Amino acid sequence: IANTAFVYSTASNTARGSYSTTSPVTTVAFSGTESGTLVYGERNGSVHLVRTAALESRPLAPAHTGPVTALAFSNDGRSMVSVGDGTEALVWDVAKGRLKARIRPRDSDINAVAFSRSDRDLAYGGTGGTVRFVRLTRPLPGISPNPDITFFDESSPTDDVDTPPLPKAALAPEAYAV
Repeated sequence: IANTAFVYSTASNTARGSYSTTSPVTTVAFSGTESGTLVYGERNGSVHLVRTAALESRPLAPAHTGPVTALAFSNDGRSMVSVGDGTEALVWDVAKGRLKARIRPRDSDINAVAFSRSDRDLAYGGTGGTVRFVRLTRPLPGISPNPDITFFDESSPTDDVDTPPLPKAALAPEAYAV
C-alpha cells in the first residue's frame, strides 16, 4: 500500500498497526533501548517518531527541505540524528521531540551518521571519502564550538547561536563539559 508504514510483531509476523505517510519512506532506524522507538524519514523531508508499544506516531518539525537520507539513534536512545538531502544533520531530543543541534558542514556533504559509544560525539561521512567527528556537548564558557554545529536552547529551539570561529585550543576533549 503506497504511503503507508506498518509496525509488525516479530513473534506472530502480523501487522500491529499502520501509519499514513505523506510521501514515500526513504530510511528507517530503530532504537536499541527498551523504549521501542522507531524513526522513519520521508522523501519530502518529514521525520516521524513512532512509539511501537503504544502505536503512536508524531512528526518532528521543523524537518528537512529535501529527502531524509540517513537516521541514527544514540546508544541510550535519548537522542536521534536525521540527515536531509545530504546537506545538514539535525540532532533531536527524542523524549521532547525538540531540535538540539544542527550540523552544516562547510565543505562536504553528509551521507552517513553514527553516535560514539559515549553519545558525546557524532561521526559523519561525506563525499570524497571524508569522515568527520563533532562534539555534541556545549563547550565550557569562553570556548567557542565547532563552526559547523549550532546548538539550540530549551526556550528557543529554532534560533541560531552566534559563535565566533573555533580556536585551536577548543579541539582538546577536556575543553568540553560532560
